[in-house]
Amino acid sequence: MKEYYNFRMLFFVKRKRIRILKNLFFVESKKQKAGFIRLLDRS
Repeated sequence: MKEYYNFRMLFFVKRKRIRILKNLFFVESKKQKAGFIRLLDRS
């Protein structure tokens, strides 16, 4: 039972980490897009 609980916790932690990484990636790509648009506006 304890092993099962630990496995579930590991799974949740991994999923949370993946979600955080996805959010970071999304934010970064949005920033890059904004920077790119700014560069286009400048020229």
